[in-house]
Amino acid sequence: MIRVPQGCRVWARSQATDLRKGFAGLAGLVQRELGCDLLAGDIFVFISRSRRLVKVLQWDGTGLSLYSKRLGRGQFAEIWRHRHGDQIELTRRALYQLLEGADVTRAQRWRK
Repeated sequence: MIRVPQGCRVWARSQATDLRKGFAGLAGLVQRELGCDLLAGDIFVFISRSRRLVKVLQWDGTGLSLYSKRLGRGQFAEIWRHRHGDQIELTRRALYQLLEGADVTRAQRWRK
């Protein structure tokens, strides 16, 4: 389980991502497309087009971590549905639900 420190913000890219990308490719998306500081300690979530794979990028103060989860069956929530812009801010609970495979779009667990 990914630990989300208190006060940490969780950002999800609001469109499907080619998850053949590794550290450098995803870090580039964070900086170029999302306009965020990768080293600020926030968490960044990327979901593949098929929604069977998710990658999470996190700076923990000492290094960059890349987490990956592939579902055996089913799909992750289509978080980009009905969203505009480059990013969506998730609550900690929404991140945990997303990674468990829950449909967080129905739960409306987005920060306004």
